Amino acid sequence: MRSFQELAGLQGRVALVIGGAGHLGRMACDTLREQGASVVAADIRSAKGTGPYLQVDIAQPTEAGQAVQSVVKEYGGLDILVHTAALVGSTELPGWNTPFEDQTVEAWDQAMRVNVTSAFALAQAAR
Repeated sequence: MRSFQELAGLQGRVALVIGGAGHLGRMACDTLREQGASVVAADIRSAKGTGPYLQVDIAQPTEAGQAVQSVVKEYGGLDILVHTAALVGSTELPGWNTPFEDQTVEAWDQAMRVNVTSAFALAQAAR
């Protein structure tokens, strides 16, 4: 009988972790590596210290797609896509980290691009 490690192992798999410089992203990178996957962290901020990384602005669908293509080209494929990037309360975007009535449409649009639209663009690029 095969062990759980053998069944759940990710040896030979390639993962791209979007938001890899953040707390959740780093944990995802560590966990995937622990299970044997080759992992690339991607973030708008430098993801140094996470192993291989890409600096990417996923609010731009073209850049999101290029991140996927870059990993596929470098590693010969992409098996796992993890999206942990999001605008959060500490984000310094004007009109974002304010009371609801003071938030701006521009901040809302940026949040939708980072939190939602980017997931669509990444999944489409990774198909």
